[in-house]
Amino acid sequence: MKKTDNTGFALTETLIVSVFILGVLVYIFVQFSALRQNYDNSFTYNTVPGIYGAYHVKNYILNQERGVFSSTISKNVKTLDNHHENITLCEFASGTNSKNFCQDLFQKLKVKTVLVVEDDLTNFKEYLKTDSTYSETLKQFLNHLEGHPGSSDYRIIVEYQDGTCASVPMNYL
Repeated sequence: MKKTDNTGFALTETLIVSVFILGVLVYIFVQFSALRQNYDNSFTYNTVPGIYGAYHVKNYILNQERGVFSSTISKNVKTLDNHHENITLCEFASGTNSKNFCQDLFQKLKVKTVLVVEDDLTNFKEYLKTDSTYSETLKQFLNHLEGHPGSSDYRIIVEYQDGTCASVPMNYL
């Protein structure tokens, strides 16, 4: 019997197996990087303490300042070109006691920024592309959020001093 040279077959087999293993490794890397990104987001966006803090801000506005909200804040959000109302400084509060309570609440929650926006975030996201007032963390959080196009409701967005952000819907009627 005549022996043939099998070196070409071995080289081809090695290349095919190497490409297959490389493809599997790339697939695993892509899956784990997406998992890692979601894991990081879960510790930055809408954390449990952050949602509770935003919920307390919402309750304060709806229980203490309902008249101010319906007469001033909601109208400003609808009519201003920037499509939001920054209420971090508690300028909307009616009376000294209410303003002091608002400031104490924001201080205890370690709030950096509080915004009231329309639940349809389309216009506000467009505005943020040209605005340099807010932090990059807040902008990334807003890009992560999905609004409800056509909605007439509002949303409270809170950025905390520790770099986390939270959002809660605000149905005030």
